[in-house]
Amino acid sequence: MNNSKKTILILSPFFRPNIGGVETHLDDLCEYLRRRGHKVFVITYQPLTTKAKGQKLERKENLEIRRIRWFGYNWFHKLEPYPIFEWLYLFPGLFVYTFLFFLKYRNKIDVIHAHGLISALITKILAKVFNKRSVVTIHAVYGFKGGSIFSKFIKWILSSFDVIFALSIQSEKELIRIGLKNDKIKVFTHWVDQFVFKPLNKEECKKKIRWENKFIVLLVGRLIEIKGIYLLIEAAKKLI
Repeated sequence: MNNSKKTILILSPFFRPNIGGVETHLDDLCEYLRRRGHKVFVITYQPLTTKAKGQKLERKENLEIRRIRWFGYNWFHKLEPYPIFEWLYLFPGLFVYTFLFFLKYRNKIDVIHAHGLISALITKILAKVFNKRSVVTIHAVYGFKGGSIFSKFIKWILSSFDVIFALSIQSEKELIRIGLKNDKIKVFTHWVDQFVFKPLNKEECKKKIRWENKFIVLLVGRLIEIKGIYLLIEAAKKLI
């Protein structure tokens, strides 16, 4: 992106006040962009996995968030073992709302930034119909199997994007493995909001919470296997 001010549409099924790594990343990204004069639109669902609710239409300087009310509390996690049904659940509302949004605002949007595979499919269609540049961020390692129908489907979706942001080297490798061109793939690193998180004296912090002379390991993430929680537990057993 050059120094000229852009208007960016961010598309994601998940956003604050839902809590999670993607939501935190998007909040930081929106703040970074709007503070530098870029106009950001966000289209998302009202939280699907918590009972928190955000404003249907939230506005602040250079940022507009549109939240779609959708059915099925916590269906996302229940449908995770069944990808086809998960896609059928998340795709329709986000696609229809975003398509109608584009009918009104298509001349204002410079680029669409999709987050996740379902948003990527929606973006692929809209970018083609409305002739827009598109980028996608992949927030997970999916374990794609080369040659499978699903892998070929994902390759078809992602191949039309101008840039593909991969969460890690492992993510980059699996995207290349399913046949995507590596010159399109850029590995990014999640940043830390230094307005919120600042280095402090470790020993003073331990003393404050009465944990002096203790070896401390912190895991921040959902307690699920893919996050490495079982590896951490096994490693901890060897230290006890």
